[in-house]
Amino acid sequence: MIDIRAKFAGLIIGAVIIGGAIACGGSSDADAAAEPTLDPLSGNALTIGDISDEPVKKIERFKPLADYLASELADEGYTRGRVVIAQDMDEMAGLLKSGEVDIFMDSAFPAIAMKFDAESRFLLRRWKGGDSGYWSIFATRQGSGIETLEDLKGHVIAAEDLNSTSGYALPISELINQGIKVKIVAQSDAPVEPDTVGIWFTRDDENTFDAMVQGLVIAGVSSNQDMDKFSEKVDHDLIVFAQTGSVPRQIVSVSKRIKPDIAALIGAALIGLPNTEEGLALLDQAKTAKFDEIPAADSITLGKFESAITTLR
Repeated sequence: MIDIRAKFAGLIIGAVIIGGAIACGGSSDADAAAEPTLDPLSGNALTIGDISDEPVKKIERFKPLADYLASELADEGYTRGRVVIAQDMDEMAGLLKSGEVDIFMDSAFPAIAMKFDAESRFLLRRWKGGDSGYWSIFATRQGSGIETLEDLKGHVIAAEDLNSTSGYALPISELINQGIKVKIVAQSDAPVEPDTVGIWFTRDDENTFDAMVQGLVIAGVSSNQDMDKFSEKVDHDLIVFAQTGSVPRQIVSVSKRIKPDIAALIGAALIGLPNTEEGLALLDQAKTAKFDEIPAADSITLGKFESAITTLR
């Protein structure tokens, strides 16, 4: 069986687990990562997990929310909130599977990876910033002759990197679901078979757009948000000829060790945050507009996304 993380994501070795005490301290991100402090694990802590190389910033962002949820679930035995930061999906999968992380919030690809590898369950949609969802676009230069995904066969296209949902995993899954073969190549001018699309990584979305404008590749993939962001730069050169369905900007998942009734209480507490001044302050601290149910249309796209990943396992 092919590991989803090895197939779809570049892995970084190691992780850092940081508890509530660090969130209130003055340590720098670098110090925290170099000398991680382990918060003693106990069954009475409700733990939010995140994947980041900026642990102190993420702890400051989510610790108040973790504390609030623990207080809301006090009748269930929770007495405090805790935040755990991992540096890669592999480590987070282990933390979710063991129950050291209860709640995980990330974009669609990491969320699906955790569903496969840690048996976590989707709970809600998180409106990260003010965005409820996003999708991937396929773009090409004006006059390239590319009009459909089938036209990409025999060509190399630009993508961001192996960890990106919108800049790699989601659009590549669209190709796979349409029966189009894909393979990763090391150079933009690498030869590919007539029935295959080569994927060349630019390491940055802006580089992806530059590669198309400069003619290094015939097409590229990115998010609709990045297309809007760079619109002034590329509007006269590029056109969007295909796009994926929308997926939640982020997905809230819970560990398989969280019982359904507890998950329902967590969901209700998160959805209810906009109803109080305290809740609104917590949402602002967490850079979140609100939490709500995953829409049916997004669930359909997520199902297709999962199906494509399954074919690679």
